[in-house]
Amino acid sequence: MGLGYDIFRGLENGELIWVGCADSLDEAKSRIVALASAKPARYFIRSASTGDIIANFDRDDLGEACA
Repeated sequence: MGLGYDIFRGLENGELIWVGCADSLDEAKSRIVALASAKPARYFIRSASTGDIIANFDRDDLGEACA
């Protein structure tokens, strides 16, 4: 099993803030939908194993899922 995924929210000044982690990519995506419904922003998923950003979602990507 890998190290999982870290979830970050993008701040208006361009910095990233860590908001949580998930064991699977699907879990990370579900958590982003839940987070974005309370705090619309740009969100990123980073592989804890490689350090690579593997997905990012902005308000437009999440709009329907959060409505």
